Amino acid sequence: MKRTILSFLTMTIVSFCFSSVKAQFNLVQNPSFEVFDTCPFGGDQVRFAIPWIDPLYPSTPDYMNACDSAPSPVGVPDNSFGFEYANTGNGYALIITYATNQTNPLHNHWREYVETELSDTLIAGVDYCIRFYVSSVDSVKYVSNDLGIFFQM
Repeated sequence: MKRTILSFLTMTIVSFCFSSVKAQFNLVQNPSFEVFDTCPFGGDQVRFAIPWIDPLYPSTPDYMNACDSAPSPVGVPDNSFGFEYANTGNGYALIITYATNQTNPLHNHWREYVETELSDTLIAGVDYCIRFYVSSVDSVKYVSNDLGIFFQM
């Protein structure tokens, strides 16, 4: 049987702020995945955390939240992937940063992303501070050592 290599990361985007002013404004909407329209009950439900989306079909980023008091595969802190408290609040996103599965070509070199629009336009020449937290899940042997953010106009 061919080995599957998975790398899962939990992600909480904590701040995206102007660094050139004294007050800091977070431009990421719902940075801690706290606002949701439906409590998650399974995988591939990051869209429940308003306004986050899954930009790559057929990837399946997960939304984890403590809103369900019953044992849940997508609960916080205990879920199908291990035990992880949210960095702030009760929710976080879970993504696969890389996976290979040679027995199933559809899942070869699998990656997941989450996406949201910023609450304001970035201004040329202004310095911005970006900070986010990641943690590997308990159930994987390998993790990614390089994670970033991409801005698209």
